[in-house]
Amino acid sequence: MIVRRVVPVLTVSELEPTVRLFTEIMGFEVVMDHGWIVTLADPADMSKQLSVMTRDGSAAVNRVSRWRSSMSMLRTGLRSSAMLRSSIR
Repeated sequence: MIVRRVVPVLTVSELEPTVRLFTEIMGFEVVMDHGWIVTLADPADMSKQLSVMTRDGSAAVNRVSRWRSSMSMLRTGLRSSAMLRSSIR
């Protein structure tokens, strides 16, 4: 078996600022948006994807750990995004 793609799913408290972080700062683009879950991809390599969600509408409990998304993270993300982006590419 060959694994071609793994898409991590992060549960976040605020969807819009998180999507902004990955689109405006990290350069990803939205490839799917259902309102409660958004999948983002690297336009240069669509096999590099990440989904962020506020909740799983079909699950009784979200078993994914919560990843804090806030404006302070966006501010500090500017500094660390270059390191993260270079490790993803």
